[in-house]
Amino acid sequence: MEQERLTIDAVAPGEQQPEVEHDFEGVDTEAGSNFGRHWRHTSGWFAYTLSDPGGEAHVLRIDYWGADSGRKFTIEVNGMIVAEVTSTGKQGARFVSVDYPLSVEVLAAAKDGGHRIRFVAAEGSIAGGIYGVRLLRKPG
Repeated sequence: MEQERLTIDAVAPGEQQPEVEHDFEGVDTEAGSNFGRHWRHTSGWFAYTLSDPGGEAHVLRIDYWGADSGRKFTIEVNGMIVAEVTSTGKQGARFVSVDYPLSVEVLAAAKDGGHRIRFVAAEGSIAGGIYGVRLLRKPG
């Protein structure tokens, strides 16, 4: 599968061992499962560190449940906002992957071959549910 070939590192939110291995931290978070996949969301924030020892990262891919709506949050990588997300529910009852390109500045801020990915809820809202987080290299 193309996604597996391009993946540098990935974490399954809401699963204990993968979260421990990726330095999970968070405030006011919850986890659960939906249609056989684990998720995590927060009314505060949560974060992981994904490995990129070869400096190959190009894209951050996040998996969502397409029917989630009314949620507003930001995604930060290495302390810089890479996306402001508002879920609408218009993609329906299915899993959806969204790719966020990573700028040279964001990538240059990596520490020790790792990228810190942080999900921050807007005031009065929820960040997530997040079903998958992966760093991808350029195709080719």
